[in-house]
Amino acid sequence: MKAGWSMGAKPNDILASLGILQARRSALMNAGIELQGEWKDILNQPGSGKAYEKGIAFITKNGRVIAIPGTPDNPGRTSTHTASAPGEPPAPDMGGRGLKGSIAVVEMPDRVRVGTGLRYGLALEYGVNVAGSRTGPHPGRNFVLQPRPHARPAAKAAKDGMTRAVRFSLGRGGRGG
Repeated sequence: MKAGWSMGAKPNDILASLGILQARRSALMNAGIELQGEWKDILNQPGSGKAYEKGIAFITKNGRVIAIPGTPDNPGRTSTHTASAPGEPPAPDMGGRGLKGSIAVVEMPDRVRVGTGLRYGLALEYGVNVAGSRTGPHPGRNFVLQPRPHARPAAKAAKDGMTRAVRFSLGRGGRGG
C-alpha cells in the first residue's frame, strides 16, 4: 500500500499525493490575479467630478479641508486632476503609486487575499461620516466623504473571470495557467 493512502495519512497528505493541493493553490492565485486586474481597471477610470487645477494645495483649516493656491512651501498639484463624483470609483491621481498601485494578491496557507493596506481605501469604498460607513468618524467637523465604491464593483466584474480561472486551473491539475 502506498504511504499516502494508509489509514493514518492526513487529508492534506492524500490531496498532495493526488496533485489536488497544487491545483487548489493555482486556482486561488489565478482567481486572485483576475480580481486584482479588474480592480485596477476600475481604479483607472477617469472621474467626472470637480476639476482641480495645477498649483492648488489642500490644507485643513478649522477642521475643514480647503483648496488654496500653491506656495513655495506647499506648491500643490503638479498637474490638473478631475476627481470622482460620489458613487464613482476613485479617479486616478497618483499614477500607480496610490490606491491602484497598492492592490496586491497575497498567498496564504489556505486562501488568497486580494486587497490594499492603505487605510483610505476603506474610507473611499464606504464613505466617511455617512450612513453605512465602516470607518470611524473623522475628527474634522463637518467632514463628509460620500462613498466611491471600487472593491465591490471589482468583485462583481471579476466574478465570471475568477470562475473561469478556477475551472481552468483545476481542469489542468494545477499545472500553470
